[in-house]
Amino acid sequence: MNDQHIQPSPADQGPFTPENGVFELAGAPPIWISVHTCRTPACPCRSARILASQDGEQALLRRQDAFNEAMQSGGEFAPDPVDEQTLFELDIDSACVSAVRGTAPLDLALHPDIAEVARRIDGDVLESIGRLWYRGKGLPDPEEAVLRVPAITVAGWKPGQRLGWDEVCHGVRMDIYRIDGVSYNAIDFYCPTPSCACGEVDIQFLAPDGIESPGDVVVNLSDQVVMVPTRKGHALLGRLWDAYRRRHTDYFARLSRRQQTMKTLGGRIEAQRPAVSDKIGRNDPCPCGSGKKHKKCCAA
Repeated sequence: MNDQHIQPSPADQGPFTPENGVFELAGAPPIWISVHTCRTPACPCRSARILASQDGEQALLRRQDAFNEAMQSGGEFAPDPVDEQTLFELDIDSACVSAVRGTAPLDLALHPDIAEVARRIDGDVLESIGRLWYRGKGLPDPEEAVLRVPAITVAGWKPGQRLGWDEVCHGVRMDIYRIDGVSYNAIDFYCPTPSCACGEVDIQFLAPDGIESPGDVVVNLSDQVVMVPTRKGHALLGRLWDAYRRRHTDYFARLSRRQQTMKTLGGRIEAQRPAVSDKIGRNDPCPCGSGKKHKKCCAA
């Protein structure tokens, strides 16, 4: 994690406690935030409630106990009018901001104080909030859990193909960008072969069903970025890439860390064997696509 972007207080270590989720956001003037995520295991909500203060860490901590108590009891909490404090809801995956107990995105032009806080919540902070969401519900961190399993089975994958980060690690959050009312999910694809020295990461901005994707961005981890737009997606792909770079200011380091993890896991990744069908003859080509006869491949 990039220390210049996020400085966690005792958060991210040990069991989930009210002291966790306190961060100092990078930039001037200093801004401190206290993050509270839903702790009901069965609840699928992906929001976090943010209490921010520009009066320093101690001013925030003075109000944090009351803030946590109100969140745990389901009661209301009002920021202290004496201190410069701000309260809002944040969608963990898209970073969209709404009013407390609201659903419609706030017009940040009308709320410059909230806009300044939201602007500083970058990708590293969002990743930490995603981990707090899992810990608050008593669930294991999915990215840490996959590092401990002996084998990783990926449906539909064949050796030689690239793999999306979420296909293997089931990330702590989706990386969603909303442009003109449409949500695009940025997924980074890697070569998982440990012996391969390729240094390319393919970032795809996936659109909802029925909407054409604007294209991909290929990042060579040495120093090169290549835009690969669809025929009509050049302008939109540029907007999405600008938003991606604002959220992940040190994206080269982020993608390099993820590539190293994917290479480490590569030896444990397996293709899911297709179910054997009575209609497949033993001398027919194997449906897994290996090119071998079925009797010498998946039927063996």
